[in-house]
Amino acid sequence: MRATTRTLRLLVAPLAIAATLSFAACGDGGIDEGKLEEVQKQGEQIQKDAQELQKDAQQISEDVQSGKKTGAEAQAEIEKKAKAIEEKAKGAASDSIDAVKDNSYLSESDKQQLEDAQAELAK
Repeated sequence: MRATTRTLRLLVAPLAIAATLSFAACGDGGIDEGKLEEVQKQGEQIQKDAQELQKDAQQISEDVQSGKKTGAEAQAEIEKKAKAIEEKAKGAASDSIDAVKDNSYLSESDKQQLEDAQAELAK
């Protein structure tokens, strides 16, 4: 189940970006409240999905131990679910960046960093 741990760690970066940008934007009122609420809802859903994945991984591990599934089947199933969560997290982070990058309080350098982060998420 190392793939599960590794995959879950990959989710941390997009979530951290989304959270950081959301909090930064809240600080100076430079984000539309509707956009902020949407990003927060996306973050909450991602957390729920990640918790569900952890439960699924535990069940899948039990299925492997009991012989219901092979290790390869288990790994593929977990990776598929983790990839879906990762894509949601990237989307939430990108939405956060979109909501913040037009903020008039941001310097051009900050805006460029946000655009670079958004481009990195798209990879």
